[in-house]
Amino acid sequence: MNFTSAAAKCNISHPSLKRTIGLLKAEFGGDLFRRERNLTHLTDPGQRMVPLMTRCVENADHASRLAQAIRSRKSVSLKLALRDGILLEPSVPHLLQLAKAFPQIVFKIQRGNPADLEGRLKEDEVDILLGLQSVDVRDRFQHWPLYQCEYPPVLRAGHPMSRKTVFSIEELNAVSPLHRPDCGVATNQRAQLREAAVTLQPALKVCTRR
Repeated sequence: MNFTSAAAKCNISHPSLKRTIGLLKAEFGGDLFRRERNLTHLTDPGQRMVPLMTRCVENADHASRLAQAIRSRKSVSLKLALRDGILLEPSVPHLLQLAKAFPQIVFKIQRGNPADLEGRLKEDEVDILLGLQSVDVRDRFQHWPLYQCEYPPVLRAGHPMSRKTVFSIEELNAVSPLHRPDCGVATNQRAQLREAAVTLQPALKVCTRR
């Protein structure tokens, strides 16, 4: 919140900093700072821009480091994390193409529960996280939809709903869902059903031996 200190840290002149902020003001259509003597502070639009601008700077720094490593022919690790329940197979062709284009990239793939992997992402221990979008990381990181998955219901033979091709959310009341521990997809589905006021019976646990 000190323009003089900020200009010195950015290694530019004070007028250049003011001019740049003026350009941002014109581009965003509003004040980002409110200067009141010694009480300079961010406006509401300015506060909303902070996580976006921080992400831009972090991405630019990361791209610069990656470019330098590629030019120097050094190996570069790409840390990819997948939440439990998310398949790696749909991404394999893209990873192979990336490895072919940049032979110096070393892939490090890890799995874990959502909370653990999001913590690693925030600490820069993970470069790319494949999984459900979380509110905790939505504003700080870029995110893109990669693919959609369908989860058809599995019913016993003779079940009243087995003769239907379409049924409502309300008809899912009192069902027993399959539950795989630490599966982000299953956790998200159960949360959506609860939000829709669907009462679920105790889940049937699926155990996978490794």
